[in-house]
Parts: sequence; structure tokens; C-alpha cells
Amino acid sequence: MDLTMIPNPRSWPVPWQMVIMIGPCVTALLGMILNAYLAYSRDFDRMLSALQSSLWLDLQVRIWGTSSYMSRWIILGAISGLLAWPNIHINRGQLDEQEVRDFPRALKCRLFISDVMMFGGGILFLLIIGLYKMHG
Repeated sequence: MDLTMIPNPRSWPVPWQMVIMIGPCVTALLGMILNAYLAYSRDFDRMLSALQSSLWLDLQVRIWGTSSYMSRWIILGAISGLLAWPNIHINRGQLDEQEVRDFPRALKCRLFISDVMMFGGGILFLLIIGLYKMHG
């Protein structure tokens, strides 16, 4: 396979190599920190109250609870999933469309940013590892 058109990160200066290796990890970590803040702040309660009619979320809260930090993190992931693909839950009758529209925009934005940071950082890290493996 001809690898001349694919960038070789091993040929770059070491500081740049460190930046491209550490950058995605730091980005994903910052996304996790933002998620941790959301799970532990009063924003978490605002999110739960904004989605009161969701049967699926209510079931998750009853299963996991909201007293421990880990349970709040899991519930936050459930809320994030509900907001990422609301049509699935609306079509099943597990979520009210009006509640999704009325969900606080700032909280939705924070959730989206933390998810993009975590997912994007992980994907970028895997792509960079793939470049190193190709030229290794």
C-alpha cells in the first residue's frame, strides 16, 4: 500500500507529536469534567424536572436512584441520550415532544458540548493512533 499521501506523524517535531497525542485526551477529559459538574450541580435537578413525563427516564431514576454520584452520572447519560435522539422516545410514547422543546436551551447546549468533547476526543485519539500504526 502506498502511504505517501497519508501524513506520517512520526516525521513531525516531537512537540507537535505530543500536542496531537495529548490534545484529544485533554479534550475528552474536559468533556468528562463538564459532565461531572452537570451531574453534581443543581442543573441535574433542573434537567429531571424538565423531563417529568418521560416514563423511560423515570424508570432509570427508580433503578439507579439519584443519591450517589455514579447514579447521577448514569442518569445524566440517559438524559443526554434522550435529547440526542428524542424522536425514538417520542414515537414510543416515552417522552413528551413539548418537554423536549421546552428543555432549557443552556443545559441542552452544555450536554451537547460535553458529549461532543468526549466523543470527538476519543475518535481523534483513535485516528491518531491509527496513523502511528500505519507508519510504524
